[in-house]
Amino acid sequence: MQPSRMFVQRLANFTARRGYQTKHYRQVTMNDLPVPQGDFFELEAARNRKYNAILAAGLSLTLGALFLAKTTGLIELHMDPPKSLD
Repeated sequence: MQPSRMFVQRLANFTARRGYQTKHYRQVTMNDLPVPQGDFFELEAARNRKYNAILAAGLSLTLGALFLAKTTGLIELHMDPPKSLD
């Protein structure tokens, strides 16, 4: 038997063996998917409360840090015109 023919036959056997189905296979349907439980609006309101609290905390920390940096002189916002051109 030719080597190329043996290779093709082995490859065909390997791919044929790989494509088998199990005997106890059950077709998956939409009924197998999880069904949402509870009220969507209550869950969304709870999530929004949490996210709004995180937003408020982040905003207050950012504004507090900018206020602290401005009052200690770490940053200069250049809101006034320069006193001289030099």
